Amino acid sequence: MMEPKGGLRPKTKRKAGEGKSAADLRYMAVDTFSHELRRGVDVLFMLVSLSDATVRLVALEIDEETGSSEWLGQACHLVGGSQNPTLSVGCMVLGDDGTTVAFTGSTDGMVCCWDISEAVRGLLCRLRSGAKACEGGSEVSPLVRIEGVHDSGVNAMATRAIEGVGGGGNYRVCVVSGGDDQALHAKDIYLRRNQGGDLAFIGDSGVRIPNAHHSALRGVWTDGTVAATTGIDQRLNLWRLIRRVGEGVRSLKVQLLRSLTVEAGETESLDAAMADDGGACLVALAGRGLSVVELSNCSLKTHLC
Repeated sequence: MMEPKGGLRPKTKRKAGEGKSAADLRYMAVDTFSHELRRGVDVLFMLVSLSDATVRLVALEIDEETGSSEWLGQACHLVGGSQNPTLSVGCMVLGDDGTTVAFTGSTDGMVCCWDISEAVRGLLCRLRSGAKACEGGSEVSPLVRIEGVHDSGVNAMATRAIEGVGGGGNYRVCVVSGGDDQALHAKDIYLRRNQGGDLAFIGDSGVRIPNAHHSALRGVWTDGTVAATTGIDQRLNLWRLIRRVGEGVRSLKVQLLRSLTVEAGETESLDAAMADDGGACLVALAGRGLSVVELSNCSLKTHLC
């Protein structure tokens, strides 16, 4: 297979949207979430990054009964973050008030946090009022730009809201990322909804594990307490996230629990699920083949599909 111009993971600095024809554009990363519009009809929101360094939130209306869908266009685009292409994205809905945040990781090692709540609410409001398309979409600036999270590309990112801290408009989001620099980075992001209604970044705590793999990391997953990582070194590493939170104290540590070689070669991505009782973790890794690994306190089983 021929590699596209600029490589599979373009690293050139470029003003967003500049100098790229539609035929040259490639999707670099995507994450999704959905809202119920009315009974049997959902709106699927997709946060997508493109090779021209733009990041957009687009939407699709899906009728569950008929299986039909309707393209709604762009709800917003993210501006003022990194000028480099974005390799990884994550988004989630926090609490019951519709607060929605997004995270992006780019080829220069920067991670940005964005509040996309108003764009989501605005589109849902228009649809419920009878409008059927987005009106070009608004511009959203980052809540915070965190430079130097990785020395180079942020290849993979996983995000999870931490329960029990959302009261009174306070939120904590766990962001785990893997980079070209072979490092694993875990960070808790603290956010607060102020009296004026704006979401604000109020601090973070994190830890960086250099040489977490013997190659660039390609896939990460977390449920907020455990993280799984893989790279083209054909390794699966399982980590425990350890927090200490008290008055004036916020710390996060990472402990390696398991490390093993999987049968699928050149692993590029993974997904995982924890058992309800927390006693086992099932991990699927995709590369040259598909490996499924079951990790538990008493046994370790590996299957190649």
